[in-house]
Amino acid sequence: MDKLKIVNSRSPFARLLAFSFTVLVLASSAVAHADRVVVLPLQADSSLDEDSRDDLEEALAESISSAGHEFVTESNALQVDAEALPSNANELRAVAELQSAQWVLIVSASRAPEGYRLELRSFSVAWDRDETAEVWLRNAERAARLEQVMRALLTREGAEPHRSWMLSGDPSPDELAETQRLAAEAEEARLAEEQARELERQAEEERALEAEAQVQAAAQAAWEERPRYGDGPSMMAGGGLGALALVAVPSEASGGGLMTLQGRFGYAIESVPGLELRAGLDVVLGSASAFSLTGGGVYLFSPFTELPLHFGVGADVGYFQSISGGRAASLIARLSGLGVWTISPSVALELVVPEVAVLSAGGGALALGGGLRVTTRFD
Repeated sequence: MDKLKIVNSRSPFARLLAFSFTVLVLASSAVAHADRVVVLPLQADSSLDEDSRDDLEEALAESISSAGHEFVTESNALQVDAEALPSNANELRAVAELQSAQWVLIVSASRAPEGYRLELRSFSVAWDRDETAEVWLRNAERAARLEQVMRALLTREGAEPHRSWMLSGDPSPDELAETQRLAAEAEEARLAEEQARELERQAEEERALEAEAQVQAAAQAAWEERPRYGDGPSMMAGGGLGALALVAVPSEASGGGLMTLQGRFGYAIESVPGLELRAGLDVVLGSASAFSLTGGGVYLFSPFTELPLHFGVGADVGYFQSISGGRAASLIARLSGLGVWTISPSVALELVVPEVAVLSAGGGALALGGGLRVTTRFD
């Protein structure tokens, strides 16, 4: 008896559970079929051949599915006779109820310029609405256009707010929004591309400027580090041969050519590259014999970054003493053009040309000449 009471006490709960399950199944079934669309046989005039009819029916099915509804084919639509299509709302409702559908759609089609002209009669069970809309459908945009039509037609508001764009072929609001979105994306992409190009151009300019700055810095460094006269040991000693021609002498004297043995001693000034203080000893041989002791300096400019060639001037003054002839003492002043080729850090070849010397003895004399000397540097 106790067991029986327990079973009976659970019976109401079991019945409630079973009832709830049944309601859930029925509700799920109703929801599953709520968006079914019954499309009755396509009505087409003689302008459409069989292939065009089949293509259009296939496009209708795809557009309804793409719009989020379940398409019910003709074979599932009770094989409705094309000659006896439903003529009023009650008959359309009966077709919908037999198929557990929310919508019934009757489509009439004919050829139009560059496409089709459709007449869509739609019946909504939920809103008890029977309406007709005309659609111009271009071949080029058939699939997308039909999907937009179905999204507009199979809704609570139906065709009324959309008649203008469906008939005229103008874009639907969704298409306009999509076009605007695509245009905005394209404009954004264009601006991003332009910005990327501008950034790349600026980066390229910066790289070019940086490269130019590096080249200039390298050139400046090479110029600053070029071989300079006097680099290395500060002391210099050298000797060589020279020649002089007396070109202006007192009236009682005679001109002529002279050979000189030249000795030079120098000290490079580190704080002024190219400047060197010098002392000289020359022995004159020829029509007259003499010697001179001079002091002065040279300044040599280095115009090349790689070649160890230096060009400049030298000037010195001193004492000139004739050994033969009148043996008169004289002051001597010389101005020379110099070219120096540094063969190694310690050895150089020095070309002196021209060399202009002025002597004060006997009313003064002028000599022109040149010379070639070999020098060496040491500490």
